[in-house]
Amino acid sequence: IKVRNLPRSKTYGVEFEIMKKISMFEFTARQVLSKGGDEVRNGVPAYSTYLSGYGTFLFLKDNLKLTGFMSAMYVGKHAGYSFHDAPQIYFITPRYARGGWILNTRISVNIGTLQIFYEAENFPRVRFTMLDGYDVTRQQVRVGLIWKLYN
Repeated sequence: IKVRNLPRSKTYGVEFEIMKKISMFEFTARQVLSKGGDEVRNGVPAYSTYLSGYGTFLFLKDNLKLTGFMSAMYVGKHAGYSFHDAPQIYFITPRYARGGWILNTRISVNIGTLQIFYEAENFPRVRFTMLDGYDVTRQQVRVGLIWKLYN
């Protein structure tokens, strides 16, 4: 056990975001740079870059809606966040010095009040360990149905 006082460290960062809509797609690019000790940053990566694309298509007098979302995120040492609706902290596996890519894909179809979705999270080169110490699998997939009974 290493016992010591944390150094007086100031944490600061800068974040740039650019959004551009091209026809039915909206693209977002983000660059984040944070400065400060690992303990002070508390899981926020020192560097991350993010690119996403989102599009919605309506069919059959707006009764059928198809939504697609894709994102690519590079997370520098030492931690990253996955699925946006249920974040899970991933730490860079100790045997790797640098960070890695996390790719997200979500496709959903809305038929009236029924939504069918497919969501996948891919790690091209597995460099992450979960908070509980287990290595992350190469691909994590969720498929599901959401049915809204009333508005």
